[in-house]
Amino acid sequence: MNKQACGRVLLGVVLFLSWLGIGGASGRAQSIYGQISGTVTDPNGGTVADAQVRVTDKNTSSVREVRSEANGEFRVPSLDAGVYTISIGAVGFANSEWRDVQLLARQELRLDTALQVASAAGEVVEVQANQAIVSESNTFSDSRSGEQISELALNFRATDNPSPLNVAVLTPGVQEDNNKNISVAGGLPYFTSFSIDGVNTTNVRFNGPNRDLFPSIEGISEFKVNTANNNAEFGQPSDLTVTTRSGTSDYHGAVYDYYQNSALNAKDPFTHKRNFLIGNTFGGFFGGPLGIPRVYDAKNKTFFYFDYEGTRRPRSTVVSETVPPDNWRNGDFSSLNGQVQLINPFTGAPFASNQIPVNLISPTATAILAALFPQQNITGTGDSIASPNFETTVPGPYVLNTYDGRIDHNFSVNHKIFGRVSWKDINDAGINPSTSATNGYNANFGQFARISTLRNFASSYNWIIAPNLVNELRGGLSFANYNITYPLAKQGAALNQQFGLAGLPPANPSGGIPDFNFTGSGILNSNTSGRPEKIQNHSYVLGDSLTWLKGCLLYT
Repeated sequence: MNKQACGRVLLGVVLFLSWLGIGGASGRAQSIYGQISGTVTDPNGGTVADAQVRVTDKNTSSVREVRSEANGEFRVPSLDAGVYTISIGAVGFANSEWRDVQLLARQELRLDTALQVASAAGEVVEVQANQAIVSESNTFSDSRSGEQISELALNFRATDNPSPLNVAVLTPGVQEDNNKNISVAGGLPYFTSFSIDGVNTTNVRFNGPNRDLFPSIEGISEFKVNTANNNAEFGQPSDLTVTTRSGTSDYHGAVYDYYQNSALNAKDPFTHKRNFLIGNTFGGFFGGPLGIPRVYDAKNKTFFYFDYEGTRRPRSTVVSETVPPDNWRNGDFSSLNGQVQLINPFTGAPFASNQIPVNLISPTATAILAALFPQQNITGTGDSIASPNFETTVPGPYVLNTYDGRIDHNFSVNHKIFGRVSWKDINDAGINPSTSATNGYNANFGQFARISTLRNFASSYNWIIAPNLVNELRGGLSFANYNITYPLAKQGAALNQQFGLAGLPPANPSGGIPDFNFTGSGILNSNTSGRPEKIQNHSYVLGDSLTWLKGCLLYT
């Protein structure tokens, strides 16, 4: 059977806003809407003009209606991702009905329909599932709904790695490196763009994904990975798109709690012990029509959705390190007799028994040792630095709170808007949030903390000017700010003054402690972390796209 494919012209005007400052960037707004098209024919294969095509969103009950052209072709552009019922009918023919048609974000489906004569078929003919629904896009994609993700046997709930980006590696051709960057179809990480509701969320510092910027899984409608032949509109060869859930014409909600506790786990068969683990992720969601009883009926017009997710995971790490022995702090290095001979720098003569007289011990050195180096607390080590002489347990709780809220409003079948905000705060504390290694942690600095402040806003106004002419105005912004610090950092300037250190550059506004070390000794340096550190990733996006469907090209 001959099929007709309509040519599509996309006129895009993308306005870029720059953020002046460190980590600022602009991004591209990307449409997330799909399209349903097809050809209506009679039982003999002839085209049917002026057939009525009625598309109903099962979630919101909103309806779009178009009519087939003289060649039987119809198009319904700018549709939200979701599940639809499509009814097609014409004078003298029975209505044909497609039910539970799944339309994904950015997908273009083709539903060619042959109508039957009314007297022979009755009033409604349900199109059978074995009649092909063809995607007109050449893009290779893999898509999962939020419900599917929640049901997957993936152990990232109640952990300190709750990002929905973990799901991406389930897509064929997607791999994750040691730095959690995503490689799609063998491409480098920066070959993939990342967006939420069409708003760019790429990490502008490392040109990869902002893992923690994604909303709660409960707030995700669809998680889609385009692995090859991506539309040129989206810039990169591959693309990871997340669309968020909206409210529906009925109220829906739930609460949940994912709990892990090592006391409930089996023991290791070799050590007969259980590794400590406690984790708890909890929250809930609620959505529906946003109306006021007896004042405003929001059904099929205005919808809201809200979710909250929290994670609590208490952790602790045992740190064993080598610090300057107590006797050394008092100038007594007699334990090094026969190994090292200390020399008086003023006279060139050796110190007797490697003992430095009290009058030659620098008060500055004493103050630095007391302030920046823990004292040994492991008994029996004496002056030996052959093994750790200091041990402590450092608590490291992981605390996450995230909120997602969205409002959709249909002014009419031709005018609709939505706005969404995602608000997430993470406090990841412990020995060193940037690495799992204990080496280099200084207990005198206090508990390290990686404080993540993540914000994402998206909005869109969709105007169907004509059945073949659609305009979409989309904008948003993404903030992903990270502050890695520790309590003693704020006292850095005061300590430098107390030590009497001169000739140093002005203190950094964010604080910091100088690094003193015992070269080649294996003794802990005072500060190898390079902290505190502030990282800011800001993206502002504003774009307008005008889509014009013009003419049809015949192909077989």
